[in-house]
Amino acid sequence: MARKTKLQTSVETLEKAFQAGTFDPAYVQHVIEIANDAEKTAKQAKHTIQNFMSLKFSDMAARKFSEKGSDTGTISMFVGDSDSHVLKVIKSKKVEWDQKHLTQVISTNPNAAKFINSFHKVSEDDYKRMSNVDRDVIDPGRTVKSGTPSFSIEKRKETGE
Repeated sequence: MARKTKLQTSVETLEKAFQAGTFDPAYVQHVIEIANDAEKTAKQAKHTIQNFMSLKFSDMAARKFSEKGSDTGTISMFVGDSDSHVLKVIKSKKVEWDQKHLTQVISTNPNAAKFINSFHKVSEDDYKRMSNVDRDVIDPGRTVKSGTPSFSIEKRKETGE
């Protein structure tokens, strides 16, 4: 059985006090401080893990994305000695729009204008629904960048699960 953390114990004590109708501001502040420290530690741990995974797996991930023919999306690969864990790498897509170009498109192409938001952005869903002719007109104002990869490791699912 896992040992409870100081935060878990403090929260349970606080919950019991609240259920009993008692309120000790000093204890509430104490639990908030413990929670803030735990949150800071968790963020540091996640940052350390992401940095390590990036250093360890980014070259392999780049090859997998290249094989996939895309630098965004999700790839998976087995890691560890027994191939019992799967590493997932997620790279989001970031699209930036040239505001001057979209302003020009709106003024000259009413059909494309219905897909462009008022602050000159085109949602990816709308972009996919546009005709090729309309896309050709607005593409010079579109830049696609991949986001920073996010790494996670999961236990490999056995067949039949």
